Amino acid sequence: MGSSILVVDHEESVREYLTGLLTEERYRVRSAGESGRAIAALRDDPVDLVLVDRKVADDAAGRLLETINEADPAPLVILMTDDPPIDGADARLTPGSHACIRKPLEADAVKSIVRLALEARQLRMSVAALRRRDDPFGELIGETDGARALRVQIHQIAENNDATVLVMGESGTGKELTARAIHNCSARRDGPFVDINCASLPPNLLESELFGFERGAFTDARARKRGYFEMAEGGTLFLDEIAEMSTPLQAKLLRVLEQRTVRHLGGTEDLPVNVRVIAATNQDIRALVREGRFRNDLYYRLNVVPIHLTPLRDRAGDIPLLLEHYRLTLNARLSRNCTGFGGEAMAALCRYAWPGNVRELKNLLERVLILYNPAVIEIAHLAQEILSPPAAAAAPLHLTLPPEGLSLAPFLASVEDELVRLAMERTAGNVTQAARLLNVPRETLRYKLSRVLPGGGKTGTELRRPGE
Repeated sequence: MGSSILVVDHEESVREYLTGLLTEERYRVRSAGESGRAIAALRDDPVDLVLVDRKVADDAAGRLLETINEADPAPLVILMTDDPPIDGADARLTPGSHACIRKPLEADAVKSIVRLALEARQLRMSVAALRRRDDPFGELIGETDGARALRVQIHQIAENNDATVLVMGESGTGKELTARAIHNCSARRDGPFVDINCASLPPNLLESELFGFERGAFTDARARKRGYFEMAEGGTLFLDEIAEMSTPLQAKLLRVLEQRTVRHLGGTEDLPVNVRVIAATNQDIRALVREGRFRNDLYYRLNVVPIHLTPLRDRAGDIPLLLEHYRLTLNARLSRNCTGFGGEAMAALCRYAWPGNVRELKNLLERVLILYNPAVIEIAHLAQEILSPPAAAAAPLHLTLPPEGLSLAPFLASVEDELVRLAMERTAGNVTQAARLLNVPRETLRYKLSRVLPGGGKTGTELRRPGE
């Protein structure tokens, strides 16, 4: 089945005729005999196109068209009428209209105008997707509290062009997208954005790529070469997977950050650099510091402005927006014409925990479009792991008991406090979402926060949203 259509007409014969005609064209068709039922139908399940009798629209006193235009994206409207063509005054009463068709309805005319209207809507949505691509936030899409808080934080960080930033989050949560958004929103936006994955190169090669080298500095160094710091002059250098950097190289990076100069391998001259550094990791970098695997001084030098990205499972309300965005962008890139998702498929996708986060969502959608090229993505197109995900195993605890023993109650309280901190970090300070993560009542968490956070458990989110 293809696009979804709602037929609204007082006459049952008209509804039956259009439902049969458009179903044969492989559209998904519903119908309503009066405006109240049409409004309820639109709120329960949005559609792509509404075929509505002009008298019904008039009877609704504007409420039907208002409901249509409140949808995002709004469906197109085709008015059916026995009267002469609508003049300019009537058109102002129907801002959602795409066209007007005269009764009695002729089959070929109906099929043609519906097809053209839906093609126009698809083109309009594709243009909107392209415009969103030019947005400084790119594919950082979402309307949940966590997504909105992230955009506010990015704007705040972008106002300072020099502070280093440490982006932390699970794989696939959008660490590079966040770094690019900071760059695009800042005064450095006209400078270069240079990114390098620290895990993709061996330590000696990573050092030469970062800092550059002089001719003869090592075997095969036949000419002088600029490093990534110099290439990013006036812009932003993004160091992904920073936790994979070797300890000796961490010391050299710390020197660059503190002195704002680089020295080529084999060189003797310090070269000034004007670069903002944004680092990212999907590991618990504080644990690495405690274990001696990451330099404590470099951690604090990078962690001037920390950002904790929320995993997709904790902002499930953004899943439909992400699916719609990638449906449109992948349609354009893969030359597909997928028009949407079946109800069961959408429900399954929203239930899934997405351990690979947004990257997994995008890859799954791309795989479905390549393998099946469906007009509508149905539940049969989804992989079994989406439909029946394995139960999550409890993470093992690695504990040691000191020879001298310990005091159990304070130890358990410290573990609880640390879990509360992690939940608040993951949810960007949202008490309600953190309580869900910990499976405790909101008021219980608020009480525990009074021990963990300054200010008696009041978070920035609560101060912004007293009703939360």
